[in-house]
Amino acid sequence: GGRVYLVSTENGSDRLLAMCLDAATGQVLWQYTAASADKKLPSGNTMASCSPCAQADGALFLFGEGTLVKLDMSGQEIWKRNLAADYGPLTLDFGFSSSPLLLDERLYIPVLRRVKSSRSDSAAELDSYLLCVNAADGKTLFRQTRPTDAREESTNAYTTPLPVSIAGKMHVVVYGADCVTGHDPQTGKELWRYTYSTD
Repeated sequence: GGRVYLVSTENGSDRLLAMCLDAATGQVLWQYTAASADKKLPSGNTMASCSPCAQADGALFLFGEGTLVKLDMSGQEIWKRNLAADYGPLTLDFGFSSSPLLLDERLYIPVLRRVKSSRSDSAAELDSYLLCVNAADGKTLFRQTRPTDAREESTNAYTTPLPVSIAGKMHVVVYGADCVTGHDPQTGKELWRYTYSTD
């Protein structure tokens, strides 16, 4: 619809922004402060690294501290939630940056993270998972645990899931943590796995 959606930080502040630009002119049509994050990450990365997903009625934005929000065409909030509050911190050394996959009005988000966070006070062990959210209302449709034998930093991944048709059936394919897995888009059930290294 002649719009460009993007995420950004703001110079001189810790604000995380969802933005909409006019595709023809580059003019900022609106910006929305989704969250704030003062966490400093190695290599200069920020918490605004995930690509948004556009829909006919607006766009969905995900940020590295866990905020997930849907905004309408005028930048008004439709729904908002925080994945870290729901399922524990997104413990990736260089900042969470896996972009969601929007498929058939469902949002698929892979969280491939360390078992324990080196940047958190939490001592709890954390699992990795594939999350599926209803794009219309933000409610969880499933959360599929994704175990791995990977160790330390190898459990981290910054990848985006892919929709792949195999023998006429759609799979959501997730890459990272020393394996590739194919999942049923309706249930999240792991249909197959290829492990390529655990060294």
